[in-house]
Amino acid sequence: HSSPDTESLEGYQQLLTDQRVFSMSIRAIRLAVFADTLNSMVTWPNYALMALPGSHPDSFPSTAPFAFSAATYFIPLTGLLGMAIAGVFAGKISDKIGRKPVVLFCLAGSMFGSALKWFLRSSFWPFCIANLVNGLLSGTLPVALAYSSDLFSSEREKSKNFTAIVGLYVIGQSIGGIFAILMQNHGLFAPLWAGVAILAVALVFNIRFLIEPGRIKIPGSIGQARSES
Repeated sequence: HSSPDTESLEGYQQLLTDQRVFSMSIRAIRLAVFADTLNSMVTWPNYALMALPGSHPDSFPSTAPFAFSAATYFIPLTGLLGMAIAGVFAGKISDKIGRKPVVLFCLAGSMFGSALKWFLRSSFWPFCIANLVNGLLSGTLPVALAYSSDLFSSEREKSKNFTAIVGLYVIGQSIGGIFAILMQNHGLFAPLWAGVAILAVALVFNIRFLIEPGRIKIPGSIGQARSES
């Protein structure tokens, strides 16, 4: 538990000296990745129905100039393109302005992107543009991996944490798809709000518990210091 002495320290110093602070910060960044990934997948199983006019009350009235097969591939492609671009730049931006601001921006941005997709759900092209925007704002994974590199100098500990983060990324993808299937009776786009709700929880948790490692070089590894204490 935190003591008055540790509470007066800077955040990165608390990471060194307080096991609870360290553990909660790690959990926060992992939750961010899980929520962001889940949100990006909550409508994927429904894309085929969306792209087939008349197959469902929520289907797009037209996917012109694409036929059904091309439209089915194009919708997820827009999200993946955005995520690929985010993956290139999010980590680099966090190198300059800090990990926490970028994580919070991505979580809030993904909430905005999902809401935008909901409000533009009645038309194919506006929805695809919103899906691209949502992907561009889904950059928590590279930032989380960079955060792990900040904390751990030991390759063993770094690899262990990388594995946990990537594992949550994969689980988030699976659970996002499950949400889509379970909520299909409520509409093809209803799962977007489940994603927003989970992102909101992750955002609040990260505001409260995610600690910026700081730019000051600390002798040794923060991760090693915690494991040895």
